[in-house]
Parts: sequence; C-alpha cells; structure tokens
Amino acid sequence: MRVRRAALMIAGTTVMALWPARVLASGPGWLIAATPDPSGGLGSSLQAISCTSTTSCVAVEYYVASPGGSDLATLAERWNGYRWTLLPTVNPSNESQTELNGVACSSSSSCIAVGYYQVKGTNNILTLAEIWNGTTWTIQPTTNPGASQSKLEAVSCSSATACTAVGFYDDTNNDVLTLAQRWNGSGWTVQPMPSPSTTPGWELHGVSCATATSCTAVGRVINTMSTFADGAVAEGWNGSTWRVWPTAQPSGAKESILRGVSCTSATACTAVGTYDFGNDPRFALAEGLDGRSATVWATTTRDTQFDAVSCPAVTSCTAAGFSLGGVLAQRWNGGSWAVQPTSDPSGGAGDDLGGVSCTSTTWCMAVGAYGQVGHASATLAEGGSSWVTTQTSDLDGASDQRLNGVACTSASACTAVGDYTTSAGVVSTLAERWNGTAWTIKLPASPSGAQGSELNGVSCPSASACIAVGTYADSTGKILSLAERWNGTSWSLLHTVNPSGGTHIVLQAVSCAAATACSAVGSYKNGSGILVTLAEVWNGSTWSVQTTNPPSGAQQSIFLGVSCTATSACTAVGDYTSSSGALLTLAERWNGNTWALQSTPNPGGGTLSLLNSVSCTSATACMAVGASGTSPSVTLTEIWSGSAWAIKASPTVSGAQGSVLQGVSCTSASACNAVGDYNKTGTQTLIEHWNGQKWTVQPAPTPTDAQSSFLSAVTCASATQCMSAGHYADGSGAGFTLAEM
Repeated sequence: MRVRRAALMIAGTTVMALWPARVLASGPGWLIAATPDPSGGLGSSLQAISCTSTTSCVAVEYYVASPGGSDLATLAERWNGYRWTLLPTVNPSNESQTELNGVACSSSSSCIAVGYYQVKGTNNILTLAEIWNGTTWTIQPTTNPGASQSKLEAVSCSSATACTAVGFYDDTNNDVLTLAQRWNGSGWTVQPMPSPSTTPGWELHGVSCATATSCTAVGRVINTMSTFADGAVAEGWNGSTWRVWPTAQPSGAKESILRGVSCTSATACTAVGTYDFGNDPRFALAEGLDGRSATVWATTTRDTQFDAVSCPAVTSCTAAGFSLGGVLAQRWNGGSWAVQPTSDPSGGAGDDLGGVSCTSTTWCMAVGAYGQVGHASATLAEGGSSWVTTQTSDLDGASDQRLNGVACTSASACTAVGDYTTSAGVVSTLAERWNGTAWTIKLPASPSGAQGSELNGVSCPSASACIAVGTYADSTGKILSLAERWNGTSWSLLHTVNPSGGTHIVLQAVSCAAATACSAVGSYKNGSGILVTLAEVWNGSTWSVQTTNPPSGAQQSIFLGVSCTATSACTAVGDYTSSSGALLTLAERWNGNTWALQSTPNPGGGTLSLLNSVSCTSATACMAVGASGTSPSVTLTEIWSGSAWAIKASPTVSGAQGSVLQGVSCTSASACNAVGDYNKTGTQTLIEHWNGQKWTVQPAPTPTDAQSSFLSAVTCASATQCMSAGHYADGSGAGFTLAEM
C-alpha cells in the first residue's frame, strides 16, 4: 500500500523502497533509558558503567535473587545504542551475597567487572573479578589479603591486559587497609600500598588509569568515626609503586570522602565525592589532583553528593550523584560546575546515579537506582548527547514495526504513528505516546473488515488532540484514505471523503493549524488510472476534498508533505513526472480558497528530484527536503522566501552511496532539523541541522544490532528539543520502531 518514496538512487538505479514505514543531551538535559529488572520487583541497582562508544556500554551491580533480600546476585546490563539488555553473569558456587561494584571495558567485547561476595554460612567476604569476552562472563581468581573481609570497589583498564582494581580489606588487627590488584591479561596480583600510620584505616572507592603505568585511586581516611573526622585520600601509581597524593578539604569541613576519579593524564585528575561540617547537610565535592597539590572545586548546593565522574577532556567532566530532589548531574567546563537538567522516574524516591561514562564531550551515560514508594529499588539509566535513541515499545508477536510520522507539543508530549505486521501477516496501524520518560503503545482503531492499514503522518495542535492519516485496504482489497483522532485517551476513526471515481487513495501527511483546521495530502488514481495529487481539509467535524493544481502535462503527481501556519496558509510538496518522463520537484500553496502551483528548481535541470517533507514557520518561510540524482543520489533542500523557491546546498556523508532526507521540522527560519538515511556499508540514519546559513551533518546514533536503519519524520517542540521517528532491521531481518531525540 505504501507509496512514499525513499529515493536511494544508487549507481544509476532508482531504488524506490515501498516501506510500510516503522532519542540523552549534553547541554539541554538527560533522558531516562529503560533498563530490565531481573529481580521481578524485589530490588535491583546499577552502580558502575563503562562505555567504549555511544552504542556500547556495560553497567553492573546487583539484584535481589530471593524474597526478603537475603540473597544478592551479580547484575550486568548492556547498552547497544538503542536499548538495555541483560548480560547473564556467573556467581561463585558458595556465595550468599554477591555484588559487582566496578566495571571497565577496553572494547565492546572485552570488559572486567570487580566486586565481592560473602561465603555462604560465614561472615567471610572475598574479592570477586569477572571477565566479559563479548559472549560470556567468567570468574577470574583473585587474591584476598584480608583476615575476614576483602572488597574490590572499582576498576580501570588502559587496555585489555592492563587493569587496576582497588578497594580495602581488614587485617588481623581489624584495621582497614587499602587494596590494589593488577591484571596483566592472565592473572591478578596484589600491589603493595602505603599503610596508615596513626589512623584506624583507609578505604579506596574509585580508580582511573590514564596509561598503562599511571593510575590514581581515591577514597577516605577513617579517623575516629564518633567525631565525623574522616578525610579524603588519594594515591598514585607510577608503574612500579604507589604513593600518597595530597588532597584538599573545603574550609571548615569536618568530614570528606572521595568516591570517584577520572584522569586525562598522569598529572590531571578530577575526583568527586561529598563533604559536610560534622552533621547534615552534605555538599557535593570535586577536587583537582596532579600528584603534587590539590585544588578544591566545592559546590555549595545543600543535600547533594557526587558518586562518580567521567572526563573525556581536561576541561570537560560530568559528575553524577544525587540531591534531595532526585538524581544529580553537573558539568565542569574547566572553570566552574553547572547543573544539568536530569530526569527522575515517575513515583521515584531516593533516586541516585552511582556511575557515569562519557565517550566524548557531548555524550554520556549514567546509571544508578531509584526508590519506589512501597516497593523495592529498581535500576535506572540516563543518557545525554546531541541526539540519542529513546527506547520505544514493541508489540509481542509483531514481525515488523515501523514509525512513519511524529508530532510533539512539548519535550514530554509526543505522538508517533506507523504500522506493524501481526503474527497472522496483517499490516495494522500503530501509535506510541512519549511522556518525557518512556514510550507506551496506544493502538489506534482499525476500519471494520480491513485487510490491512497504516498511518503515515500525524499532527497534534495540543497534547490531547492529534489527527493521524494514512490508508487501508477494505474487505474487497480497495485502497482508501484513513484518518483517526486522538482525544488524550484513545483513538477513534474519522470518516474521510474519497475523490469520486478515485482508486488507490493514500494520505501521506497532515498539518493542523488548529484542532478544527487540518490539511491532509497524498495521492490517488483518477478515472484514467493516472496518479494525481490529493488534498483534504478537516473542519472539526467533516473532511472535504480540495481541488489541487498539478503541473500541466504531468504524467503523474503526488504530495508527500504539508505544513500549515494558518487555516489560509499551507504548503504541500512532492514530485511529478513530466511529459518527458523526468521526475521533478513539486510544490503548491493554499491561500484559503485555492491551491496554486509554485515553480520549484531542480538541481542542474536534472531528471530525478523529489521533495518528501516541508516545514513552514510563516507564510514567507518554508524549508523542504528530499533527494536528487542517481549516481549516487544526494540530499536536496529548498527554501521558500515568500516569493520564490531556491536550492540550499546540503552536505552528504563522505563515501555515501546514496542519501535522502525524509522529514524536516523548523522552529524558526534559522533553526531546522532534517532526518533521513544514507547508504554506506548498509543503510544508516542521517540527521542534518540548518542554522539559517548552512546545513551541517549531526551525529546520529544507530542500534548496534541494526543491519539497516531509517528515520522517516522529525518534529521540534523548540530549537533544542526534537524527536525523530523511524525503524531499523536487525540481523534476522526483524523490524523494530526507532526514535531519536
């Protein structure tokens, strides 16, 4: 049924893909990425994370394995750029309580996780280390110097054969001593560390290795606990020995502790934790360490704590933790710390981010746990980047799921529509709703007796009022137009009007200037079997067909996109086949009374160009996007100035063998985002940004298990909040919905 053209015109061949088509942020904020809970609601937590790319992260800690919380089992989860999945771990055979507190990955298929376990039936606690080889976890023997207790709290690797894990142990005098173990690729060995001289002990909670011969560990000095006199401690390793590094304490502070550290070189480390003045409240603490001195970068926000930090550059660090109001993320720019907007799960209490990993200055992922009132804790993950995937919902038994259109009224209110194939092989309509945290499926109604149906576009004048359009095949197989309305609770069918004598009637896009003023466009075959443009208008109660004005002599014509800034100002775009057989761009303008043909340029006077989408911010400012050319195809963008259309150069990905822009959304004449795809060792998502002067390609994440991925539509609630929708196929060929924000 679907006729939308994804013009991947490769090596002189036009590939018309007839898809039944199927996002967390540095700067603007962080988004929650749903994580699985193996405990069945008994309780689970993620404390540490390591990312080698935006599409490969591993996070670890524990989950409650039996009611009552008496048994804890190791937990590991993996991020593939799109969703979190469980990585089955192994537990020592004689354990009763097991945790993984640190993880370090040198590649997507090589990770080391460390922690500890309690020997069943005893009070003995022993160190634990496990290695991930890309397929399975295996336990590696470690050394336990402690008389009764040895724990590993963190690990850092400069390569797969050079890792350092740190923690603490109890000696025979019950003094707490620092512990460091070194992995050389085949085994673990304990490293000698300085011992406290006048204090009951030291603990290490974080470590970072900038090179194979340079590591820094941080923690706390345990003084007299009754006086709250603990102090921050740091130790540095130079490839052969450990020595104590100077730390600093905020003026007047009574107690301080460092929980995490990140080093960009042997003499440039940022450590984070917390401090207080002998009683509540506590304050988040950050320090700069170089081995010779320490500089305090203390925050002054009450009831806050930093638990972890990641620095991809000297002047770019992200610290994560918690505050009285929920999770906490702050960013260091080399001169000051700034709070970043974060997200807390609905109903969450005691939310905390215990680990963070940044692969660049513009992308981070943090993990932790959140409390549920009246229930056990649950795992939590949040991510930030320019564009990130947000986990959509999938239908059980569906073999192919796609999102074709999306509309947002705010960053926390989006509606995406598309279709899926049922287990019986029937294509049916699909809709999902985004609430700022998660996507949920809200299945639309299907026409009675329909053999198949799909939704291609959606427009929402408010969060509780959306119109979606598409097409369906009736009981006789006739293809007819389809429209549905969302009232904030459910979807209902709207009776559309089909052109007299028309067949194969498809609505491709819709734009609503108001709840009672929507224009939908598409195409149909007239009595002569010629494909012609179609426009229908919704007045709040009924649909009516409008007369369009295709080019004279056109062999066929189609509308693929529409944008309305008022009831009397709409622009529709698409393509038409000329009398000579050339496929050319098409645009028409609605003035409240008639549709009028507009002259649009075609690159180099070419023979194959099309416009897939348009976005107008006023009657005199529109941006349309599509593709042109054949060897290979390239992206095409055109801008309307109020008097004429003009081509604006858009970049292509180096080495791409065909690229196309499918959707565009503008919040002003100088702020547009366009999405689509390009072919380069498989089809991949494409995002471009217009700043009023030029287009630039934006980093676009792709699920790691995707063999091909596509973005079909985009909508921007503001200049810094956009949502795109599409689909991807995995190695088995199964199709899944895809959203990037």
